Amino acid sequence: MYKYIRLFAESCGTGFVILSIVFFEPLFLGIAEGGEWSRTGDLNIARSGFPCVLFTDGRLMTVGGLGDSNYYEIFDPATGKWERKSLPRGINHDMAMLLPNGKALMTNGGIWLYDPFFGTWEASTASFGSWWSKTPATLLRNGKMLAINYDNDTKCELYDYMTDRVTSTGVTHDKHIKGIEVMLPDGKVLVAGSFGGASDICEIYDPNSETWELTGSLNFGRAGCVGGLLPPPWSEVLIAGSDETCELYNPGSGTWTMTGSMNESRSVPAMALLPSGEVLIVGGGGKTCELYNPTAKTWKMTDTMELSREHHAVVILQTGKILAVGEFGGASPCPSEIYDHSDGKWATKSHTLNTERAAHTVTPLPIIHIPGVCSTNVLISGGENSSGTLASCEVYNYNLDQGALTNSLAEARSHHTAVLLPSGQVLVAGGKDGATTRSSSELYDVSTQLWSSTTGPMNDSRYDHTATLLKNGDVLVTGGESSPGTCLGSCEIYSGTWTFTTNPMLVPRARHTAIILLNGDVLVIGGEDNLGTPLDACEIWDPGLDNWSPACQLSEARSLHTAVLLQSGKVLVIGGKDAGGAPLSSCEIFDPDSNKWFPEGDLNQARHSHNAMLLYSGLVLVTGGNNGSNSCEIWDPAAEWDPVANTHQWKVTGSLTDGRAYHSSALIPRDKPYVLAIGGKNGTYLKSIEEYDVGLGYREIWQS
Repeated sequence: MYKYIRLFAESCGTGFVILSIVFFEPLFLGIAEGGEWSRTGDLNIARSGFPCVLFTDGRLMTVGGLGDSNYYEIFDPATGKWERKSLPRGINHDMAMLLPNGKALMTNGGIWLYDPFFGTWEASTASFGSWWSKTPATLLRNGKMLAINYDNDTKCELYDYMTDRVTSTGVTHDKHIKGIEVMLPDGKVLVAGSFGGASDICEIYDPNSETWELTGSLNFGRAGCVGGLLPPPWSEVLIAGSDETCELYNPGSGTWTMTGSMNESRSVPAMALLPSGEVLIVGGGGKTCELYNPTAKTWKMTDTMELSREHHAVVILQTGKILAVGEFGGASPCPSEIYDHSDGKWATKSHTLNTERAAHTVTPLPIIHIPGVCSTNVLISGGENSSGTLASCEVYNYNLDQGALTNSLAEARSHHTAVLLPSGQVLVAGGKDGATTRSSSELYDVSTQLWSSTTGPMNDSRYDHTATLLKNGDVLVTGGESSPGTCLGSCEIYSGTWTFTTNPMLVPRARHTAIILLNGDVLVIGGEDNLGTPLDACEIWDPGLDNWSPACQLSEARSLHTAVLLQSGKVLVIGGKDAGGAPLSSCEIFDPDSNKWFPEGDLNQARHSHNAMLLYSGLVLVTGGNNGSNSCEIWDPAAEWDPVANTHQWKVTGSLTDGRAYHSSALIPRDKPYVLAIGGKNGTYLKSIEEYDVGLGYREIWQS
């Protein structure tokens, strides 16, 4: 979802920490107002002086270091857990980084390459002529890695992953042992200072001429500091640490100027650039953290960590949150913490629906390009309001914030289902019109914006059923009610025509959920029986055998709940209605491997008839619902973790302007993903549309 450049974190023992930076390509200006730290999974072994690599799939690898030099650990943000494995060769205070081919390079004199897909290490045939631990290294724009090596001289070398060769390059004017190395906007590399002698000498490497040139000196020689490039509109290099003072380097004039001082003196802290442009400095001999505002050139204190850290690393996860990992001389296991600076907000769109509606469907349509036009629409179908059941449909263009009525359904319907097929057509099936239950289905053609009934009807009339797109492109419909108090166990498959499955479900049900698992099986969860009593029964359909089998029962019976397939392959079930009709705050997680349900943290607000949406990098957003009013909450599998209960806490996020239930939501595919909440009811039927932004404060002018 994001476009970025990374300078990979390296905790460098008694030296500095090379900054880990993500440059986001955002959509609006804003400065974050601070954030909070929370626990995530523990490192298996405490470590310091280690490099980190953030893979393109969002996982993070820590490599060796003091305390655990012969092992590496991988953090999976989909689970918040660390996994420890053996290294082919020990590494301590050395370097690792992600190469353009997706592999990780580790060097400890020799060169090793790690394949994150297969989880394997391979020794390179190349090696550096000389190597000193704690040396900085930079991935240049030409794909080569620049390493400043030290062996009683100042020579430098380049590693080319495409040819697997190391070659000599320019010679520095001074020894920059554990100096700070930053790529400038023009692709040149700035090296500042040296830990050993607290040097103030700075110089610039030109990749084209492969030469070093002296530039303006620091105002003070610095040791144990951090630094990084502030992207446009600032385009300056910030250095902080060694004491409380900080400096800015202007690449245009080649000079350093003092900037606002930190509130505390720090040695060997870590630093990260937030998507808003603020700089977070973490630890450095304590638990405290500060934020630098590059416009005001001032620092302010922010939330304090649980653990005192130095010689550690911070990494920006693909959620935009900050992971702090490791510490100097700590006990094992070593707690990791996540800094969440998001401030989610809802904004009411100018456009409103032409018709108030609830119990409708919302389907993001394929993006179609025709000359001069890019179709970025969602389709809103049917539903009901105070006038009755609706046949009308609308398209809403989320880029233009404009909408219009489109062709109507052949039959009015609410409580139906809608599925986007691989063909780009939308299949609408079932539903009800007052006391009439529908068996009919219709197809919407995106290119012509017309509905057709060429699909034929289902074999059973049904509403409050589910429709699940299978891996082969077919659609599985399960259960529902044929009339009030008559729940169905029958299931049908659409593959151009409708056919019953070989076997019905084991338990007839309506107002349940159905989730396709990673292996292609379909898990059906809870719902209601003929008496309207919530069910705890669950079952799994095997498409290969066309057969249903019982799954582990829910810990708490529920209907009108939501279920989300997580990136881990597990299923999160959220809220719902209990046997007394009251909304639930409880949540559970189903593990397909063990066929068991496990308790998860409770919602802050009990709710049913709400919406739940899987956002980027594993976040789950819950919106509205009956008794949920206008409240919304975020669940993060990598953060807000309770190590005692082994559950995650829900975080309250921005509130809807209009409280709503029986609404529909859509995740919109943009550079900055956001959610639309459309229609619904809250005492009265609604026509408003609201847009949720996760609230990281992306800066509009940044580019990758």
